[in-house]
Amino acid sequence: TMTSDYYGNPPLVADHFAPVADPNGGYLNGYYIGVNALDYYGLWKLFDALTDAAFYDKNREYALGNTSEQRFMGIWSDGRFVKELSISKNP
Repeated sequence: TMTSDYYGNPPLVADHFAPVADPNGGYLNGYYIGVNALDYYGLWKLFDALTDAAFYDKNREYALGNTSEQRFMGIWSDGRFVKELSISKNP
């Protein structure tokens, strides 16, 4: 589960619009929809790692097992960690 993190600017909002990544930036319903950490470390990292795990038997630590690599969501510009993914066996 991705969790919103309002610590920095722009905030990282994990809602139904989170997968909308406009490479040119912009706003939708008042939220920034440019490419951000939710895209890189949440959606894209997990998809790429699951694909690698399924087809090439590599990068499993980024896709499976509730590892630190899987949960990592990036770092704010001041060094504070972005809220990690929450991994559960019982969604």
